[in-house]
Amino acid sequence: MRGNIAKRSLIAVFAVIIVLIISISVSTGLNLTKILIEKYTDFALSYVNAAADYIDGDAVKKYYETGQTDEYYDTVQEYLNSTANSSAQEANIKYFYILVPDLSPEGKEYTYIWDAETCDEPAELLEKYPFSEGAKEQSEKFYSKELSQDVQYYVDAEDGTHTLTVSVPMFDSSGDVAAIVAADLSVSGINSTLIKMLVSMLLPVAVIMIVTMAIYYFIVRRRIIEPIVKLQTATEEIVDHIESDEPVEIDIHTDDEIELLADSFVGMTDSLREYISRNAAITAEKERIGAELELATKIQADMLPNIFPAFPERDDFDIYASMTPAKEVGGDFYDFFLVDDTTLAMLVADVSGKGLPLCL
Repeated sequence: MRGNIAKRSLIAVFAVIIVLIISISVSTGLNLTKILIEKYTDFALSYVNAAADYIDGDAVKKYYETGQTDEYYDTVQEYLNSTANSSAQEANIKYFYILVPDLSPEGKEYTYIWDAETCDEPAELLEKYPFSEGAKEQSEKFYSKELSQDVQYYVDAEDGTHTLTVSVPMFDSSGDVAAIVAADLSVSGINSTLIKMLVSMLLPVAVIMIVTMAIYYFIVRRRIIEPIVKLQTATEEIVDHIESDEPVEIDIHTDDEIELLADSFVGMTDSLREYISRNAAITAEKERIGAELELATKIQADMLPNIFPAFPERDDFDIYASMTPAKEVGGDFYDFFLVDDTTLAMLVADVSGKGLPLCL
C-alpha cells in the first residue's frame, strides 16, 4: 500500500474507536448485568424474607401432616397471590411458593404447602415436585442452618427464559427450619434493559470519541502526513532537476523533527549538486588524460620496429622484438639495424623515471 499513509492513519483511527467502543460495551455490559442481577436478587430476597417472617412456621407442620386447609391457610394464600401480582412489574416474579423437602435417605422430592397464583396453575397442597440437581444438598444445608439464603441463576428448561431463584428458610417457634420459602424471577428482560442502558450511555461516549479521534486525525494529518507528502514530492523534484541550478525550497514549518528533516534535504541537495559538478570535472579530466595516453601509446609503439620479418632479403638469420608496457606507456626502448652486410647492431634503452614524463 505505497502512498497510503493518510488512509492507513484514518483506518487506524477508526480501528481504535471500534476497539474502544467494544471494550467499553463489554466492560459496561458485564457491570450492568451484575448490577441488574443484584437488583433483582435484592427484590426477590425482600419478598421471600417478608413471607418467611409473616407465615407461622408452626402451621406448616399441621398442613403437611393433615393436608387440610383452613382460614389461616387461605389468608396466607391471598398474601402470596397479592405479593406476587404486585411485584410482577417490579421484580418479574414467575413463581412464589413454600415447600417442604423430603430429606430422608430415599427422599427425592419437595412437597408444596403454598404456591401463589402467577403465570401458571398453582400447585395444590401436598403436591410433589422432584428435586433438581443439587437441590437436596441445598435443602440439607438450610435445615442444618449452614445456609441462610441461596441464589441460583439458570435457563428454565420449560420456557427457555433466564431465571433467578432465591430461597430462604422459614423457622417455627422452636427455632427449627419448618419449610423453605422460594421465588423464581424471570430475568430475560435484562437483555433489553441492558441494551437500552448501553445505548443511552455509549451513544454520547461514541460521539465524543469520534469527535476526539477526528480532531486527532486532523492534527496528525496537518502536522505529520502533509509534511511527509511534501517531502516525498520535493524528493521527486530533486531527482528530476538534480543537474539544474534552480534552488530547492521545501515549505514545511512544523517546528519539529520533520522541519529539520526538510532542511537536511535542502542541504543534501546542494551538497549533491556540488559533488556531481566536481565529479563531472574529474571525469572530463580523466577522459582527456586517457585520450593523451592512448595517443602516447600509439606514438611510442610507432617509434619501435614493428615490421617483421625485419630483413626479408636475408635468409641466414631472423630477428623479432616487442615491448609490452605494464601500463599505457613504458620506459623501455629498443632498435636494431645492419651496420654492413656482416654486422647487426642492437640497441636497448631504459629511461629513468616513472609515469608519463618518462616517455616524452
